[in-house]
Amino acid sequence: MELLALYEGPKIIEDHQFTPVEIHTDSMEVIKMLKENHALYDGILDDCRYRLRRLGNPVVSHSYREENMVSDALAKMGANSLIFEEAKLLEVPSVCVRNALWTDTIGTTFERSLRAIMGGRIDLSYRVFEINPC
Repeated sequence: MELLALYEGPKIIEDHQFTPVEIHTDSMEVIKMLKENHALYDGILDDCRYRLRRLGNPVVSHSYREENMVSDALAKMGANSLIFEEAKLLEVPSVCVRNALWTDTIGTTFERSLRAIMGGRIDLSYRVFEINPC
């Protein structure tokens, strides 16, 4: 789904002139595939790179789900759809994202446990995400 979003997103951005833009994904695999190649997805990856070039090559960076709960909620809504539909813009927030929007608006802090393997040992640490109100 993340690769499909990276394929459709730049088209929507260009069609509606939503520039400049920052692109964030919670999929490290998509970022890795953009930098390298993947035999199964080469065609769609080439299209993604072309669309990104047309937008001035914005950086595609990683964000944890907790850092953008609205897009995570929308992605889950799309993944649970029974019918594969064309991407669309919502003029009014969907019911599924209202809680995430409220959380973002009031400013909320989340903790996430991260594991890093360093020199053969596993280091368990926490990263705090604070969502600041606008």
